Amino acid sequence: MTVRTIEWQQLVIDTLRDPKGAAEQILTYSLSRQTLYTALLAVAALNALISGAMQQLFPSPFELPPLLSNPLSLFVLVAVSLVIMGHLLFWAGRAMGGQGTLEDVLVLVIWLQALRVLAQVAVFVLSFIAPGLAGLLALGISLYGVYLLLHFISASLRFDSLARAAGVLIAVVVGLVLVLSFLLTLAGVGSLEVAGNV
Repeated sequence: MTVRTIEWQQLVIDTLRDPKGAAEQILTYSLSRQTLYTALLAVAALNALISGAMQQLFPSPFELPPLLSNPLSLFVLVAVSLVIMGHLLFWAGRAMGGQGTLEDVLVLVIWLQALRVLAQVAVFVLSFIAPGLAGLLALGISLYGVYLLLHFISASLRFDSLARAAGVLIAVVVGLVLVLSFLLTLAGVGSLEVAGNV
């Protein structure tokens, strides 16, 4: 086990126990924008791969749109969502007096997405042992993920309270839903759903 591995493991633990301190530590890495976008594509690919595997082994009782059932299109959707989310967080945060940079926001969004991949693996493995418990774990992870995101937004934009971070998050969620709805409509998802209901 290398020192580098131990550092990453400790950073995961620190993120769960002290998200503000972990976020401030991550912000000292000063990664280039090219490195950040490469990491973003990597975590999006892993996310799509795991989600695709779970859909194959544990099919949803509801029919999913082709865009969500195909790993490649899911990868594109996740990657685009992360890019849009990072930029929306940055611009909404700046509009509310935030002082962080786009790189600050992106590195924390990417780190949270990497943790989400780890969480998906845990849920995936637990699904074979105790499906009901896996569902509860997934719910708990989602709720705690919001808590972590609020701390990361606050740290990246240099806010002095989580309330301002919550305001930014609400604005971004609304904006993200509108943008993705528009993009999905352009991609033909909306028309496919309408056609299927006729």
